[in-house]
Amino acid sequence: MLLCFCLGTSLLQAQNKDSLISAYQEASLSRNANKIHSLSKELGNLFLKVGDEDSALYYFKETQKHSKTTIEKAESYFLLAKTTLFSNPAYSMNTAKKGFELVKDSTCIERTNLCNAIGIYYSLNGKYDSSLYYYTIGLTTSQKLKDEVMINKIKGNLGDLYSYMGDNASALKYQLEVLSHAEQIKDSSSIIRYMVNVGNTYVYMHKEIEGLDFFMKAYPSLKNKNSRLAGNLFNSIALAYEGLAAREKEGSSKWNEFTLAQKSFLEQSLSVKTNLKDSLGIANTLLNFGRLEYKLKNFTSAENYFNRSNLIGEKINNQRLIRNVSMELGVFYRSQKQYTKALPYFFKMYDLGNRDHDLASKHDALQDIYKTYELMGDYKNAFVYLSLYKEVIQQIDSLESAGQMAESEAKYKNEENKRLNQSLLFENNLKTIQNEKAENEKNIILVFSIIALLGAGLIFFLVFRTSSIKAKAKEEQEVTKAIFESEQKERIRISRDLHDNVGTQLSLISNDIEWITHPLKTFTENEKAEKLESIGNASKEVINTLRETIWALNKEEVSFEEFADKLKIHVQKQIKLSKNVKPSFTENLESNILLGPSEALALFRICQEAIANSLKYANAETLDISLNAQDGKYALIIGDKGKGFDQNNVERKEHFGIENMKFRAAEIACKLEIDSSGSNGTRIIVTKI
Repeated sequence: MLLCFCLGTSLLQAQNKDSLISAYQEASLSRNANKIHSLSKELGNLFLKVGDEDSALYYFKETQKHSKTTIEKAESYFLLAKTTLFSNPAYSMNTAKKGFELVKDSTCIERTNLCNAIGIYYSLNGKYDSSLYYYTIGLTTSQKLKDEVMINKIKGNLGDLYSYMGDNASALKYQLEVLSHAEQIKDSSSIIRYMVNVGNTYVYMHKEIEGLDFFMKAYPSLKNKNSRLAGNLFNSIALAYEGLAAREKEGSSKWNEFTLAQKSFLEQSLSVKTNLKDSLGIANTLLNFGRLEYKLKNFTSAENYFNRSNLIGEKINNQRLIRNVSMELGVFYRSQKQYTKALPYFFKMYDLGNRDHDLASKHDALQDIYKTYELMGDYKNAFVYLSLYKEVIQQIDSLESAGQMAESEAKYKNEENKRLNQSLLFENNLKTIQNEKAENEKNIILVFSIIALLGAGLIFFLVFRTSSIKAKAKEEQEVTKAIFESEQKERIRISRDLHDNVGTQLSLISNDIEWITHPLKTFTENEKAEKLESIGNASKEVINTLRETIWALNKEEVSFEEFADKLKIHVQKQIKLSKNVKPSFTENLESNILLGPSEALALFRICQEAIANSLKYANAETLDISLNAQDGKYALIIGDKGKGFDQNNVERKEHFGIENMKFRAAEIACKLEIDSSGSNGTRIIVTKI
């Protein structure tokens, strides 16, 4: 019966395709543009569904040619981008960006689809800040539209993004949330997809048993499918078995069992990926085959697999894949005691991880670099990179919050229990609320103490480094002294930034905690709740300020393009508090300008002040931001058409803010101009002198 049903479905699809093609040909002969547009779109989706990408691409191009309205054109760009996302990612991204530029309406589904496509491209290529920026826009738009399907699709992609970034707590939060929603509405296809994603995150956390539990729930539905998701699942199961084998004694029965399972699922994955002509999927599976052959001591075969994967990565220019292959080739050549051949691969991985803010890649690369120098007997360089490695571990520890992770897992399990036993619904909810309240009350002082210690630690680190450099400067020549003085200025600027921002905020938090723990009078629960909310908001500000400072400190240089993405993310966060304000970005970044860490931080602080002032005082409907970079110079303009002000007649605190902006601009050799009037609004112009 099932066979008859499948044959019937195939016949219906074939008949439908033939009738659509016939109708399309008639419309083409009569030059009926409206019919050509609708029929070509329908045919493109039909061919894409059955995996005929070339035919789908042809008809979607016809859809684009016969699009009349802006929305129709934007939709056609999305269809083209979706079709070529994996086969021709560069074309896909450029097409999606063209469509995105057409759609200015912040409540348009096409805008959401295009943002999601661009976010996926950047995520797959390791450009995580840019990916986060577009996902944020897409999520905001879908929330305005109340489109639950799209909201959960983007949240699922955000979970994948945070997983790639090594922030597993945030990844699980989003992934378990969308999985729970899919189970509630009984969306079987989404349930399977999100189970695979959750399983992957557990494998990244080295919790292979938990990962396999989710994988095997999805496996029965995908084991006979020839789809990209099926190929990804087989590859993921192989990775889980690889992790399990690594914990067993080599050659033991368990080790042999896990290794055979790993090989079997890799073969299934490679077969599916090859049939689909999925270049990225093929390269990832070849990479995993290389690791398997290396484990089995088949070194020639392993090197062959690694190099084949690397060639595909270079061909499709996928930076995340290149980064992963670089690590494997580095480890391979180091195991063969070819240290000088191994080091360039480790440094390549570190550079890409540093560029893309991928803490996991930086962690692995630095660990391999210092170990390689140690094996070479170069203990001086080994110590330098060991120190950097420890700094990255501290950053990862600050992100990997065990409390956050436990909370995310508990929420999913509670939801699952509710569905299994409705009679316990009220009791479970009550327990959850009580537990969260008790946990919050126990941990709040601890959280703020950690924040204070983190801030103090940073300041101590800066002071310690400054003292060390001063001691060395007495013994060095005049050239070294000049370099030291330049570095000293950089650190003083950043120290002042920490003192002015973090110091003040921590002082306020400390006073509020003192008010709660040693009250001078009896206060109500509402007053206590308001004060705790105030402390929570202030602590978030401290964390954001520290992250911005760490972002600058951890880099020797920041590209202007990266700075622009950072600024756009900040603007998106701020306008959520001002719902009537719409941002507008104009970019002309023709040259790759590099900023020093203190220059990037100072420029960012100037923009923060200008944006905050506009949102607070201007009462404008739009916030216009223009970024230009040409011939080694840059210009940045933040403007609105709201209420302006008289620079000669401003309040003391506002005057201090303006003077602080001018001071920061002068420190980084920039010119700051303020053009403001009562009727034409305000423009803050920062120009590199």
